[in-house]
Amino acid sequence: MVSTLLAGEVALPPRVCVDPGHPSEVGSGTRGRYVTEVEVAWKIGVLLAEELRRAGIQVRMTKRSAMQTVWNRDRAEIANAAGADLMVRLHCDAGTGRGFAVYYPDSQGLAGGRRGPSADVLRASREAALVVHRTLAESLRGYLPDRGLRTDRETRIGARQGALTGSVFSKVPVVLVEMVVLSNPEDEAWIRDPRNQALYARCLSKAVREAVGPPERSINRPGGGWSLLDALAGRPVRPAQAPDYAALEARSAITWGKSSRIDSFSHSGRPLAPATRGLPLPSVRTSHPRARSRPSSASADRSGDPGSANGS
Repeated sequence: MVSTLLAGEVALPPRVCVDPGHPSEVGSGTRGRYVTEVEVAWKIGVLLAEELRRAGIQVRMTKRSAMQTVWNRDRAEIANAAGADLMVRLHCDAGTGRGFAVYYPDSQGLAGGRRGPSADVLRASREAALVVHRTLAESLRGYLPDRGLRTDRETRIGARQGALTGSVFSKVPVVLVEMVVLSNPEDEAWIRDPRNQALYARCLSKAVREAVGPPERSINRPGGGWSLLDALAGRPVRPAQAPDYAALEARSAITWGKSSRIDSFSHSGRPLAPATRGLPLPSVRTSHPRARSRPSSASADRSGDPGSANGS
């Protein structure tokens, strides 16, 4: 996936969207006896973002704080607007067994009147998931059991829709990591330890970096860009598109992570003057106007069956 730079091209780092799971329209996730999925996903998500940034990768977070409610469609739209090379969704499972699993969409699904993702995204998601799973299996050997590489259709909602909602609306490669089975006391005790949270973040960072390639892989001509999808499809450098932040904010609870920055485009989508680049993105609503709460543990969308968690 390494491309040779041509005259006038500039090396740019890959972009990764880190999505700490829940709260969302399907509730606040599962919980163990002492910690919740939201807590674990947020802590490891923040650590992962720091690890990736240190490695020279641009990172976007899908929420600003642990308890911020963001609908799953909107999480995908954040990754789309960022032009992410990969969206990494972090969750914890509920049910029997213990260990981690990696999920990816292998078919189109239907959610909210939308059918997706595209064939290109399906292919790229599978390629990324293979690398992420293989790297995690190697890195976590001796720490957590490997529950395998699975598809969205092996989740409760994915089985009903054909793919998880976050995958249906994704225009970029997407993988979901069920980091532990939080309802398992042994897994919960392991993931509660801050040292293991830091270890997990390092393992995830390595897996993500293996999937998206080194910082010099992603290239950009003046006014154009190139992504993981283009690499897999053998397409040439493509024109860059200004993210329509205003449209996203008007529709739902969109916010970037605490340390995120505007790169090349203003909030309205117009090019920024060089002196204004790097300013923090504006904050917006922290809850969806239609958001509703549901039981936080083993809800109807998270039946407690193995592989049923997330449902998003």
